[in-house]
Amino acid sequence: PGTIESYISAGKWVNKTLDDYLKEHAASSGDKLAIIDRRWQLTFERLEQLSHRVACGLYHHGLRPGDVVSIQLPNWAEWLVMHCAITKVGAVTNSIGAMYRQKEVGYILGYAGSRMLLIPDTYRRFDYVDMVGELQPELPSLEQVFVVGEQAPNSARAFTELTDTPWEEEISPEAIAACRPDPNQVTTLMFTSGTTADPKGVMHTHNTMVCGTEQIAGAYGMTKEEVIFMPSPIGHTTALLVGARLPIQYGMTTVWQEHW
Repeated sequence: PGTIESYISAGKWVNKTLDDYLKEHAASSGDKLAIIDRRWQLTFERLEQLSHRVACGLYHHGLRPGDVVSIQLPNWAEWLVMHCAITKVGAVTNSIGAMYRQKEVGYILGYAGSRMLLIPDTYRRFDYVDMVGELQPELPSLEQVFVVGEQAPNSARAFTELTDTPWEEEISPEAIAACRPDPNQVTTLMFTSGTTADPKGVMHTHNTMVCGTEQIAGAYGMTKEEVIFMPSPIGHTTALLVGARLPIQYGMTTVWQEHW
């Protein structure tokens, strides 16, 4: 508590979440492009609408504040939609490198106690559905698997179920608003590379993530007129901060390259 109070009183922590910034930009410059990737071009208004719908869908499927959701995707806009939705529900995003396989993914999912997982069906000739199917019996906490693509088996759900179903008609805005987290609660769980030992799970709160993003913008003198090109994998902190959170926080446009 003393550390929190000192950073807030010094103005280093502003007690805002990424969702607060997204709503601000959706209201003030909703028609501006937020993200461009291999198939999506989402404005801030559309990103806000879509992530709210997905948040309602996640809430419908049992996700609650503090739960961990793992995302193992390439640099696809679905990652950003899911991250914004997870934030709205007050849950925790754990981003996993798309190149990781059974050993790394099984370890991270088990250590994090992930309740939900978002994966591609296939990417660069690798079948993620088969991999997770092999791992799931050893992961009792993993309750829901969502798949981006056409090959979602009976044990998983298509991501389009979250984006195309009007969940906002079933879940009230008040229910989602009540999930807004304290900015000093954990919002991301990122694992180190594990070069010399097992990977470590690094926890960041909303305040620490916002602060880190502010430092990047300040160091480079960035404004909302910038366009961010991001080829670095979203499973790493560079893309998480500079490619995803920085543009949303400052109202910039980001362009994602599918893979390094």
